[in-house]
Amino acid sequence: MKENEINILEVLSSESNVSQREIAKKTNMSLGMVNTLIKKCVKKGFIKVENLSSRNVRYILTPKGIEEKARKTLEYVSKSYRAIQIINTYIKEVTQEQISKEKKIIVLGSNGEMKEIIVQTLKDMEVEFEVLEKVEEIKDVYNKVIYTWETMYEDKLIDQSAQYINLMK
Repeated sequence: MKENEINILEVLSSESNVSQREIAKKTNMSLGMVNTLIKKCVKKGFIKVENLSSRNVRYILTPKGIEEKARKTLEYVSKSYRAIQIINTYIKEVTQEQISKEKKIIVLGSNGEMKEIIVQTLKDMEVEFEVLEKVEEIKDVYNKVIYTWETMYEDKLIDQSAQYINLMK
């Protein structure tokens, strides 16, 4: 099953009385694509169409559709968990190397999942670090390494002759 089909099942699992146009808006797909995918999902037995009137229909997620959505959700969570474990291991390796060089660590970037992962990993390692959101907040780059995951900071860090590691590369 494709991601777009899962997105449709996700919308239908949270809203029972939704039009194809509303599904298209919520999934960022074209109306034609939603229509095609709904027909595919009906053929596969994931969705049942109930006629409410000559112009209105209701899409009902079948038990098979609920099972497929749950299976795909679990698959997604498993992949995400593995990816987080890989990132976590990489952060630990990089940090051990920086600690051995007696570098102070600055975490630089906007709020989000990646920042949370980095900060939590460093806390778990009981490493001292500073968290900043803007390059301009960095006062001194001597004996410091900046952890970032956003490429938008790289030019400014280079201009400051800062040592940095983009943890997403």
